[in-house]
Amino acid sequence: MFGLRNQGRYILIFSALIFGIFGFLSVSKSILDLDKKTRPAKISVTRIMIPECADCFSLDRAVEDLSKYNVKIKEDQSVAYNSEEGKKLIQDLNIKRVPTYILTGDINSSNLTNTLSANGVKVNKTFVYTKVGTVFLDLETQKYRGRINVTYINDDECTQCLDLRRTIGSYRQKMNLVVSDEKGVLWNSREGQVLIKQYKITKIPTFILTGDMDAYEELIKFWHIYELGTVEKTPEKEDAYVARKLYPPWRDLAKNKLIGLVHAIYLIDSACKDCYDPKNVHGNALTTAFRVMFSKEEVIDIHSQYGKSLVSKYKIKSVPTVLLSPSANEYKSLQEAWPSIGTTEKDGWYVFRDIAKLKENVKDLIYKDLK
Repeated sequence: MFGLRNQGRYILIFSALIFGIFGFLSVSKSILDLDKKTRPAKISVTRIMIPECADCFSLDRAVEDLSKYNVKIKEDQSVAYNSEEGKKLIQDLNIKRVPTYILTGDINSSNLTNTLSANGVKVNKTFVYTKVGTVFLDLETQKYRGRINVTYINDDECTQCLDLRRTIGSYRQKMNLVVSDEKGVLWNSREGQVLIKQYKITKIPTFILTGDMDAYEELIKFWHIYELGTVEKTPEKEDAYVARKLYPPWRDLAKNKLIGLVHAIYLIDSACKDCYDPKNVHGNALTTAFRVMFSKEEVIDIHSQYGKSLVSKYKIKSVPTVLLSPSANEYKSLQEAWPSIGTTEKDGWYVFRDIAKLKENVKDLIYKDLK
């Protein structure tokens, strides 16, 4: 019995030791796994560059983005794509476009797995960055991709027309458009008239995009979805993107007349010293929210002969208010919003009437009820 009792005790001790060892190993493995996850991935970066290409895609931001993923860059070097080392890397890794970069080292680290898979491919234990933007050199065709030319057709008499360089600036910022050549011509110049006739342009100012537009899938999609213009053919049979959906004002070439300049009348009661300033309230809203451009802004007192006639003609019930000439119908967003805040009269004039809605948006609004 004593032997059996000791034997059972030894079995319990042995079992406790075994479980302890397994527990220790399990904890150690967890610590090692955690260490791997928190330890920076050590990588080396090799940039394959085109030294003579000043407007080529910059790799700086792409490489800087790696620092977000808990990495330690041991080495960051650059080689020319046409050097012996560059040619060998391009051939061995089947690189299709440059500039680009490659990574070696801990590229299988869990820190990098998701971002690397979204931005390139792994070849022979090396990561190759393939999400190269414009401008780049297509190594199969040996042609540069992504260079765009912009030609503006301007009207020097329309000082209030939209500056289309701002539109191109937004394309540069939001869609990484690279403009290699940019020029402006006057619509009534010889060159301007040739372009107007060639592309059947009916409104100016406008702009024409030529060059490698195929490199900008996002811009092409945006162009067609929002029907910004048409795609024509140049004399060299290349695509020309001609902008036709323009913000007013513009010159209607068939009528040779500026369209979309609005005459605004701010109707006031000069006896109401505390009434709100309609030019400040309505004028600012019209220019900021609806981009309305004015040919004339005038303030008319309801006690004047002209003011009395306006109150009678349009049955004005409260002042201050604003009246807009029929050319306001060129502003589509204003046209859509106006029925909820005012009326469009038989003669085409727009009359603001919803003082209650204005009170919701303007604090301490004071006006005069003419009834």
